[in-house]
Amino acid sequence: MRLFTGSYRAEDTVFLLKPMAMEMVDVAAKERLIQSGQRHYSELLTLEQVPNPRYLALFEALTARYARRLAAEIMARIMEQAFYDLDAPVARVCGEEVPIPYAKHLEDAALPQMPKIVAAARQVCGMA
Repeated sequence: MRLFTGSYRAEDTVFLLKPMAMEMVDVAAKERLIQSGQRHYSELLTLEQVPNPRYLALFEALTARYARRLAAEIMARIMEQAFYDLDAPVARVCGEEVPIPYAKHLEDAALPQMPKIVAAARQVCGMA
């Protein structure tokens, strides 16, 4: 049994990929073209820079610090903007409301583990 499926049978689905030549533009030119309506954002590529170590450290620290708030915001936006497209309510799978213990077996009990995540997904999909 597969956990997640789409609305089409696998044998009815074919993905077609074709090579495309897309121009690289700088961010300012990209924004100007999009804002003026001359181009769609999906038609333009911007060369991405590798983040520096300081930025990555800050990103990781803030993501860890505000993970619950971020999850709540994402859930709220899904409920506000896609409510009628949902087949089930949005569910949160998160750690227990306890300080993270030092002992490994207690840490595992406090943090979401794969069986808990799979059980929540099965429940939302009506497969519990």
